[in-house]
This record gives sequence, C-alpha cells and structure tokens, in this order.
Amino acid sequence: MIQGQQPRIAETTSMPKGICKLCQKTKPLENSHLIPRAMYQRIRDENVRASWSNPDPIHVGKTVTAHTSRQVTDYVLCTACEDLFNKKGETWMIQQVWRSTAFPLLDRLNLAHPQFEFQDALGYSGTAVGIDTDKLGYFALSVFWRAGVHIWSVGFGQKSTKLDLGIAEKDIRLFLLSQGPIPQTIALIATVCTDQESMGVIVLAQREMEKRRSPLV
Repeated sequence: MIQGQQPRIAETTSMPKGICKLCQKTKPLENSHLIPRAMYQRIRDENVRASWSNPDPIHVGKTVTAHTSRQVTDYVLCTACEDLFNKKGETWMIQQVWRSTAFPLLDRLNLAHPQFEFQDALGYSGTAVGIDTDKLGYFALSVFWRAGVHIWSVGFGQKSTKLDLGIAEKDIRLFLLSQGPIPQTIALIATVCTDQESMGVIVLAQREMEKRRSPLV
C-alpha cells in the first residue's frame, strides 16, 4: 500500500465485469491508472507547497501541453493485478521521486561515481549504486506494458497510441505476473531529471521518435 492512501476496497457491485488484460481472467475491473494515482497526488502536493498558481501536474501531449487535474484511467485490470503492480513496483517508486525537500533517486546518484560520462549526461549502474533495480524495472515495464495493450483517453480530446511491444508483449505480461523472467530482448534505461522544471511534469509512455521500429524502453 502506498503511504497515505486508504486501503483498496473492491466494490464489485459498482465495477464493470470484463477480461483483465494482465491475468486474462473475467473479473470485476478497477478504474486503472496508466500512471499511478499517487504520482499525480505527489506532484500536486509539491506544487502546492511551492505556491504554484496552478498546482495541477503538467500534461505533455502530442499537440497540447497544459496543467490538468485529469488522470488517465480506464477499466483495464482486476483488483488482484492492481495490487500486484502496487506491491512489486509502485509503492517503492513513489518513495523515490522528487519532493520539495529531497529527490531520493537523484540524491543517491549524486553520492555515487558515474560509470559512463557523456556530453549531456552521466551514466550509472543502478545495481552498483544500491538502487533496487528489480522494483524500478518492474515499475517501468508495467507502465510500458499498460501503454502497449490498451488505448487510453489522455485528455484534450486525444487518445494514446499503443506502443508496439511486438513478440515481447506476452513475455512482459508473464514477467509482471511473476510467471517468467524479464525478457532478454529488452533493455531498460531510466533517466533522472536534474532540472527543477521537469520534476513536476508527467510524460506518458510513448515512442522516442516516430521513425523508430520499436518503442524506446
């Protein structure tokens, strides 16, 4: 459970029934989030603390970039699979993101020696600096997978574009269910923002460039 959230109670009488896209069983479906609900709340709380005139997170879309309180949701996952995502990645991840007094993930990197140095970035081994790469990787793959198996209404009259996960989609799904290893065809690179402006922005999972044959993961 994410700290500060109320316990999840399955109200099956008000939840539509359908096929959960993760376990593929017919069950009552939760109003699932593409980006965890707690992430929106954390950003908004920090923006309020910083006295922003509009504390809502900034949504970066294909044609519109704007503050919005709208969260990207749809009936996609059952309660059990929502809880699995929560326990195996989301709870940990929400403790690593920026807040006004600290940015735990960045703070850890600032104390470590980079493994690679590029012109505009430093590269680190997550394992070497003590980051729980299992939880980081699980969280990241869960978001990419959600963006690859469902078309989401992202606001401002826009729909998400499905990420083409190709033949890796089934293996990712089994990994997320703890029924298989992480696919060997996948490499995950996490970018940690160092500028204050980017820390209050939510960017949905998308292709890095339209010409890529596969999504950047």
